Amino acid sequence: MLGYKAVVDKADFKISQEVDSVQWFRSDEAPALLREGSIAWQLVNAVIAEGI
Repeated sequence: MLGYKAVVDKADFKISQEVDSVQWFRSDEAPALLREGSIAWQLVNAVIAEGI
């Protein structure tokens, strides 16, 4: 499994065939919703630590 972090300038996100659903969470809420140690959990915590 791979995980990626990307930074975009565009705030408007449109669902396409590549993305079939989206949900937005505050960064302080996200870690509790993820399995500790998972790639997603590690990425979220890295972003929080970087202050992005």
